[in-house]
Amino acid sequence: MTNSPEPIQRRRLHEILAERLLAGIRSGDPPPGRALPSEQELMARFGVGRPTVREALLRLEAAGVITISHGERARVVEPSASHILSQLNESIIHLLGVDATSLEHLKDARLAVEEGLVRRATERATEASLARIEQSLRRQAEAAERGEGFLAADMDFHVAIAEGSGNPLFPVFLKAMLDWVSAFHGSAVRTPGMEPVAMSEHRAIFDRIVARDVDGAVASMRSHLLRSARLFGRTFG
Repeated sequence: MTNSPEPIQRRRLHEILAERLLAGIRSGDPPPGRALPSEQELMARFGVGRPTVREALLRLEAAGVITISHGERARVVEPSASHILSQLNESIIHLLGVDATSLEHLKDARLAVEEGLVRRATERATEASLARIEQSLRRQAEAAERGEGFLAADMDFHVAIAEGSGNPLFPVFLKAMLDWVSAFHGSAVRTPGMEPVAMSEHRAIFDRIVARDVDGAVASMRSHLLRSARLFGRTFG
């Protein structure tokens, strides 16, 4: 028996144009922060109509490669991990909202990531990194006293530990994860009586980091996150 031929996929002009523009951007033409040629110039260069150019640009904007402002030429985005992750925010939050399993997987991932981060932060602790974490604790206490801003200060403590890992990508990734989780469970941190508990647990984690007690810091972080999971009414994993 001979195999029947696979159908040839027809590609639309705007998809081809988007790929060509993306190839140029990746080679530095134009470089990050600079504007692309005008729509009229792109039409003339590639021999396509305005609708094709606009669809191609919208495709690149959706991918986070360029920004489009009314009345101005499209501009190449300055690449950064935080910008790329921000492009995913709405999609990730939508997924977590419709699939409870995905939310549990995210919390499980957070537990694994934060255990690793506090391990690194303890092993690589410096005077500067310890001062940064301690500063976040002070901000948390001030927020609790004011009665506002506690959730942001709570998250900053965890980000400060990620910064102490020595890898600049970790704080960006962790901040995104915390934003996604807090979209569903932020109210739990503001439950009356929970603020002193959270601060006490954070202080215990910090004390273990200061003592360079790696296993103790990991155990304290795990206990803290699992307690939070019980408060949310679900468990990690």
